[in-house]
Amino acid sequence: MLPLIQLLTGHRTEVAETPARDHRARSKVQKNLRQLQHGKKEVGKESYKLKLSALKPGDHGKITKIEASGRLKRRLLDMGVLVGEDVKVEEVAPLGGPIKITIKKYSLSFRKSEAEKIHVEASTEA
Repeated sequence: MLPLIQLLTGHRTEVAETPARDHRARSKVQKNLRQLQHGKKEVGKESYKLKLSALKPGDHGKITKIEASGRLKRRLLDMGVLVGEDVKVEEVAPLGGPIKITIKKYSLSFRKSEAEKIHVEASTEA
């Protein structure tokens, strides 16, 4: 393991380490460092692109893509599931079945198969 970057955040120093051969991890850390330096990213926040079905209760994010087509896509759009909208997962059934979410100021429930067609950019605070 080789030290990749040393990032100073206030009085705390964090060292990110990756294997020397792990090029993808290295480039992601370098990209994050550039975004921090140019003010495009806040310290302590990470964002991940996932499907809506992968989020846990309490997670939130922004819709980035809707893979559905035909009647399902029309129904989702009519309910306000639009690219760019903020979404919060309220509840998930024990076997991953229906997923209750909040978009704008109302609640919706989706089947797991429907939620897998909605891509979100989930953000977490460290």
